Amino acid sequence: MSNIYMIGMDTSKHQASKVDYSKAKQHGFGFVILRIGYKTTKDKCFETDYARAKAAGFKVGVYFYTMSKEPTEATQDATRVLGWLNGRALDLPVFYDLEDSTQSGAARAMVNAQMYQAFKQKIDADGNYSCGLYTGEYFFNHYINNNGLTENLWIAKYSTREPQIGRQVAIWQYTSDKVNEAYYKGNLARNYMLVNITAPEPKPVKQSKNPYPVPTRNLKRTIPMMRGNDVKWLQYELGIKVDGIFGKDTLEAVRKYQQTSGKGLKVDGIVGPATRYALKND
Repeated sequence: MSNIYMIGMDTSKHQASKVDYSKAKQHGFGFVILRIGYKTTKDKCFETDYARAKAAGFKVGVYFYTMSKEPTEATQDATRVLGWLNGRALDLPVFYDLEDSTQSGAARAMVNAQMYQAFKQKIDADGNYSCGLYTGEYFFNHYINNNGLTENLWIAKYSTREPQIGRQVAIWQYTSDKVNEAYYKGNLARNYMLVNITAPEPKPVKQSKNPYPVPTRNLKRTIPMMRGNDVKWLQYELGIKVDGIFGKDTLEAVRKYQQTSGKGLKVDGIVGPATRYALKND
């Protein structure tokens, strides 16, 4: 077997933030890959697990479970993930979890590869993160046109033999059975890091002239209407009257931006992570 640099785990809301990362560290774990979201939903345990894992000294990466079907949707996936990350530091890549049954089949091999490349291109363009692909051994070998795809491969194969994919695996997810109850009661996916992955150097922080705080909540038209300095941030970015009230004019400006930005945003008038990220980086 290849050299093992580090042993790690991956977690999501299915563990309900009940992993004791400090005790897991004492049992030899060094990294965790947290699910940041799935489809269009942010994982409800991500923030808590990120804070606890970093406090325990873990190296942290994230993964996003996609059910997208086309490259344009993969770009939207990446924009959403970047919005949720909001510039925070990662030690390991952002992994695109490409394994859903709706994406299987040899006829989808080229499209699946194009989806990953579209996701990667958007993540790479941000400049703060590296990108990787997660999937199973069979899926990688049969449902992804993987010619030339070599970087940061996280492959699942529950076996004593590491994945056979014709190239080096960076991380091998080798089991998902019960673990020591000292740090978690139940089954937990575990991984071997077979390549010493390092985080990219962060790019210089873009200085903003916007004097108002970046929103941490989703902004939208409500009754009573949303108010606050974060609404002022939005109005400043949109170039409209700044009054801190999310009214009809703000709603129309948001929809217009979503429709004309060319960034594949959903035109729903809601300023969630994807729209917020797009506005910040225009």
